[in-house]
Amino acid sequence: MRSDLEEKLMKRTGNVHRKAEELRAVAQIQHTEQIQRTSEQAKKIMNSQNSHFSGRSSCGCFPCNNNHHL
Repeated sequence: MRSDLEEKLMKRTGNVHRKAEELRAVAQIQHTEQIQRTSEQAKKIMNSQNSHFSGRSSCGCFPCNNNHHL
């Protein structure tokens, strides 16, 4: 038979392991969301850069808006 102290320790250990598993799951979800946000931001930046230079030629300056050549 297990003593009361052993029972308490086993219960406490189980609680710690459960809590750790919950925290790992939350961290993984947050990490996945952060990766998705970063990916979306990168796509927006790439699209804005592509549309910025499409349809007109760049004069070579950065960032080129061609307003100074008017």
